[in-house]
Amino acid sequence: MTDPETIYVNGQALSVIEVPFQPLIEPWNEYSLTGGGKVRLRTTVTRVMQVVDSIGVPLFNPDGTPSLIVSHKSEIFTLR
Repeated sequence: MTDPETIYVNGQALSVIEVPFQPLIEPWNEYSLTGGGKVRLRTTVTRVMQVVDSIGVPLFNPDGTPSLIVSHKSEIFTLR
């Protein structure tokens, strides 16, 4: 298991471990603009982190889902 690292979210320190992932599909979304033209965009995950306690045990939300932090980037293009 990887040693937890500390990150800060809205000023709060959180212990996290990185979760390896493999992209399956990263589709583009395309929108037609009323004044003409189109916008294409997609969001791509760059990092997934599991929030853990002080000894590295994964934490879960009240509904039982894992407490994850997902970093991502957005790509936006305008088309004629």
